[in-house]
Amino acid sequence: MLVALPTESSYHTVGDINLMSPPLAAIEAKGKTSNSAAISEAISQAHRHFEEVNISIAAVPKSDIERWHKQLASDLNVGLLGVESDGTVTVEETPRIAAAAAVPIGDRIRYNAQIGTPELTKLTKNSPKNPLGYAVCVAADGETDALCEEYVISSVADCRLDARSLGLIVDGVDGGKLTPLGQTVVHALIDAYGSLIEVLEVVKRLRRKAKPLIQMEPILGLMARWVVLEYPGTRELIDVINHLMEITETEPSLELVAKELASRSPDLAVELFVNQRKMSTEFSDGEVFDSDGDIRPSIFEEKSIYHTNTIFQYKAFLVNAGILTEYGVDSQEKLNPKTEMWALRSPQYSWRQFD
Repeated sequence: MLVALPTESSYHTVGDINLMSPPLAAIEAKGKTSNSAAISEAISQAHRHFEEVNISIAAVPKSDIERWHKQLASDLNVGLLGVESDGTVTVEETPRIAAAAAVPIGDRIRYNAQIGTPELTKLTKNSPKNPLGYAVCVAADGETDALCEEYVISSVADCRLDARSLGLIVDGVDGGKLTPLGQTVVHALIDAYGSLIEVLEVVKRLRRKAKPLIQMEPILGLMARWVVLEYPGTRELIDVINHLMEITETEPSLELVAKELASRSPDLAVELFVNQRKMSTEFSDGEVFDSDGDIRPSIFEEKSIYHTNTIFQYKAFLVNAGILTEYGVDSQEKLNPKTEMWALRSPQYSWRQFD
């Protein structure tokens, strides 16, 4: 996803929209593919960002756009851009501007857009072998999505999204392309296993396996660790957990970790742990922020504030990469922030015994 400040000609204004800051647009892009469902996927993904931005736009190959895609974009109030192979862009559907639900989060993302820093995109699946496998599919001969469905996972769209979120691929008009990080990972896997197909065969054997990836395939696990350490916030989170384990000599709870991270980096704590839609609909501003606009630590005592993608999918990534010790719960209903442990498998303070 790209976050940007749009020009006034790129949207319609309807009614009395009270914007406290310049409007913000989220743009989802899809490359050329044989599957027309990718267009509707881009539109749906763009629509999901309405809680944080004022305008959502999908940029897709113009030749793949059908009439029903335009109708879907219109119904969801998503802008639709048609991109030609030579880079020419035409507006197929113009969106209406809307007020973002969560002003503090919108301000934070707006700031990121102005200075060019990436937004943290939530992970959708619980195993890093999926985005690693998707990166290999991009590099291999054949149609990427078909290879992914055969060797990696049937939910190709989520797999692609996670590969993009982890910085392994970027979307282009001609399809997914490996980033420098993705290229390096793929080359390392080829060196380890011999060829792209051999890597994919290993990934295929790991389907529906419950053990952490680091235990089943240490090389893939180490690649996953390398990649997830580049995911925004992971290193800061590890520093927080290591500090808590050192000063308490116990495994810290989710509540304690979130509060400590919020004291150090409140924006990151909100971005990583908080379900922004529920924050804006189930809690008043006074419950979440104090009079100075700072987040209240007590909000992390409420289980409904947490984002499921973090407490389950992201935590599972960290377990599979050999960073954390135990998987999380898969729903808010099962969550208890006071008893849900976030402990490092190998805290740095314990290394002193080897000095």
